[in-house]
Formats: sequence, C-alpha cells, structure tokens
Amino acid sequence: MKLSSFAVPILSASTAFALSKLPRPHRRAPIVHDVCGSLNSDLILNEVIDSLGRATVAGHIEVCLCLSDVVKFVESNIVAQEAVKLLGDHVKVEALISGMITGLPTGSHCSYPDHARALCTDSNPCDFECTDGYLAFPPEKPTSCKCPNHLMECDGKCGHFKECPSKAPPSRRGNEPQCAAGRTMCGIPGTSTGQPWKCVDVTTDPTTCGGCLNASPFGNAPVAGVNCEDIKGVIPGTVACGNGRCIVKDCAEGFFVAPASDACIPVPEYATVDSNQQSGEAIPGSAGSIEGPKVSRDELTAALKHGAGIAIAHFGGPVGGLKTPRDVTSGIQHGTGVLVKPVEGTSAGFKATRDVGLAHGAAKSLTAGHMGAFAGTHGIRGVDGGLIPGAGTCAKGV
Repeated sequence: MKLSSFAVPILSASTAFALSKLPRPHRRAPIVHDVCGSLNSDLILNEVIDSLGRATVAGHIEVCLCLSDVVKFVESNIVAQEAVKLLGDHVKVEALISGMITGLPTGSHCSYPDHARALCTDSNPCDFECTDGYLAFPPEKPTSCKCPNHLMECDGKCGHFKECPSKAPPSRRGNEPQCAAGRTMCGIPGTSTGQPWKCVDVTTDPTTCGGCLNASPFGNAPVAGVNCEDIKGVIPGTVACGNGRCIVKDCAEGFFVAPASDACIPVPEYATVDSNQQSGEAIPGSAGSIEGPKVSRDELTAALKHGAGIAIAHFGGPVGGLKTPRDVTSGIQHGTGVLVKPVEGTSAGFKATRDVGLAHGAAKSLTAGHMGAFAGTHGIRGVDGGLIPGAGTCAKGV
C-alpha cells in the first residue's frame, strides 16, 4: 500500500508531536552569585495591625539564609507560614524576608562554582556544598566542585557511567578548578599529595612573593615570584612579603639590611677594620709602619653610601692610616662616621684636604690622645672649612 502525499505531512507532524512529549533531562540553572547573612530578628507584618494599633509580629527568625533559599524557607518555616496565614500571600512574606537579608549590615555577596549549592553558616555565610555527584576541591578549603578522574561527566552529572552518547565530551576548561578571589593558582613541583597546584596570596606569602615560582597546570598565572626565604644572608623567619615585594628585617652575621629593606648586603672586609683593631688583630703592612688595606675609590664610595664606617686606630709606630684617595668626598653620606684614633709616639691624628666635606647630620670624631703626649688633632686646618652646618667635630685627649 502506498501512502498518499497528503498523509506524509500528517505523519511527520504526529511524529514531531510525539517526540516533543518525551521527557527531557532537568537542567537546574547554576547559582553564580547570591546574598547571604545571619538573621536574628522578629518578622514584623506592618500590614496587619492589632487592636492597639501596633504592627503584628509573626514570630522570631534566627537562621543563616541566602536569597536563593527564601522560597524553600517560607514553605517549611513555622514563623514564615504563620505570616502567610496573616497576610494571605506567600509572595509578600518572601519579599519581607528577602528584604531582611539584603538589609543586613553584615550581609555577604557570595560567588559559587558550577555544581554548587549555597550552604550558609554563621561562621561562613558564603560556604557551599557540591551537588550532582561532584566533589569539593581542594578538600581543605574548597574553591570548586570537580568530577574525579575515575568518574565520568554526563549531561551535567558526575558518576559511574559506562557511556554518555547524548553529550559531547566536556571541554577541559569547563572542568578546571578555580581559586577564590584574591588568590593565584601556582604550580607545586614534585608534590606527593597528587595535587600539582595550590592557591596562594602572592601579595603576602613570603614563599611565593610577587607571583608564582612554578607554572600551574591550570590557568595562566605568570611565573615572576621569588621565595623571600632564599635571599642570601637573610635570617629564616625574619623576612616577610608586603604588596608583592620582600621585606627583610634582619640579616646574618657578615651582612646588613639594604636601604630598601629588600635584600642583605655583604659587609666589605675594609668596613670591618675597626672591629678587628678593637679585638687586637693587626693589619698586615710593611716593616716599621702600619698600613691599612688599599681600597679603590669606587669601593670606598660604595661602602660609605651604605653607612659603613672607616676607623683609623692607633698602633705602636708611625702610621699612614688607611690608604684611600685623598679627594674622596662624595662617598661620605648621611650617617657616616669617620673615627681617627691616636698613634702611639706621635701627636699626628688626622690630616684631611680642604675639600673633604660631610653631608648634613654626619659626624667627624677626631680622637687623639696617648699617655703623656699631646692630646688633640694635628694637621686638620682644612677640615673645618669643609664642614656643613649640623656636623660636629670632636677632639679628645687623656
């Protein structure tokens, strides 16, 4: 039997109608943003006035609630149901409770990952729990809901499915974990926990300061950070990270904190001459005279700029002092001290050229004095001319 041309359209229409009646998988719209807070107040119905002219109180509500859960709350809460009876309209009650949440001074605006449901608590109004078979990840402080590798995603669900022909494989990006706001996802090389990444605050974490040290398998955070604990010369536990830069508080012996407090600078050998002399150590020199180490002009200037001191101590014979360029003046900066101690057997304390000047606030301590000899300074006629107001000159004797 042949079907007429008239019957074909009718058959097609009936087939389409039948297909439209087939059940479709339910897709719940994901909650991305919500407002949550802890309510602890009376539910007042201003539209219902009692015999004394006062608004009726339906009851007291004490619960942590989100806007997305108000409808379910009104359906199940005794106080809310009493308000529905008095007002005769559940929509008005829902609006009243929603207004109470948004009017909270301590209300929180929350964001949730896919496959999550708001789980408001007094301690964490923005807490959530994963649904549809997904698991919270990472377990300690979850930021996403992830389908484990041994399970399969199918039509918005995570479970033990043998196959999922009705849906194309999900994209990798749609399944990537996410870090909370203000945190960066950084890689962890050689981890034994099975999680090759972590969420950190690169503005305050001293081990990942200013950025990631290793790339993460997810996201595209730049690898531009430093581990402040690895700074050479720093004492462990005395370094911090602020605004993405290391803050050094103390340095090990032989180092001093840089002016910018971001590093430890080695103390030059010639900057420790004074401490060696005080401990009784002799500085090698030619026979019959004592000479300090020869220091270049650039090295001396660099040391003085960092606040190092030059000490010329007394010895048992003629002294030439530390051999330094006579015209080094720019290196003596604020807070730099020049200490000249007496030489046994001579009254010569310090000789300076006329162009030696000190910056404002620096101090010259010209100290001379040995037993039975002239106490004071000698040959410093040009020093006073180089002094800037505020600098002090001190000459002492015994």
